[in-house]
Amino acid sequence: MLLFGFTTLGTRVVASISLAAIALGLSSMNQEAMIFNDCIEELRNDNSISAAVNFCNGGK
Repeated sequence: MLLFGFTTLGTRVVASISLAAIALGLSSMNQEAMIFNDCIEELRNDNSISAAVNFCNGGK
């Protein structure tokens, strides 16, 4: 019975760590999206939207 309790506790710890890792990954993706959108907004005034997207993706 004690082994079952430790196994359950261990799986919950692993699940919690996995969820925290996913949350951190999503927050960095959100940061990258905001930076990309800012880049588009800055370049959109001078160029077409497709040219701004191309530049922000690393094009010339």
